[in-house]
Amino acid sequence: MAWAGTILNIASAVTGVAGNVADGQASAAQRGYGALAARENARTVGDQAAAREVALRRESRETLGAQRAAIAESGVGDGGANRLLMAQDAALAELDALNLRYEGRLKMAEYDNQADLLGAEQVSGVQRIFGKRGLGRLSHFNWGYAGNWGAPGSNQGRGW
Repeated sequence: MAWAGTILNIASAVTGVAGNVADGQASAAQRGYGALAARENARTVGDQAAAREVALRRESRETLGAQRAAIAESGVGDGGANRLLMAQDAALAELDALNLRYEGRLKMAEYDNQADLLGAEQVSGVQRIFGKRGLGRLSHFNWGYAGNWGAPGSNQGRGW
């Protein structure tokens, strides 16, 4: 009658494995979709940052052009303090554009890292249950043989 307990243990393990495989497959699919969405978000953020940078450069050129026109119209010339003011405004506009690019790249890296993490965590249900080496959780199952063959820590059995 000792075999009845072993059969019940095996049936319970098989039922648990089937449920865990299904859960693992759903989890892997969800992580795969999350990784795909994160990659798409990274591309979108990159495109948006590039568009904002181009728009800011265009706006800066228009502002600097209007400033040069106002200085020329006033008749005071574009030398001295006026030249320094225009150079400072141009440098600040360039720094603003570079900051937009940097911000966009940081957000892109954040989404790429998130996608990499989700991709690394994407483990199939079978791998989650059986592990990469073989039986995984089931390798520590006491199969009921004499001498606890295959018991955890016994170093007997097939090397699982």
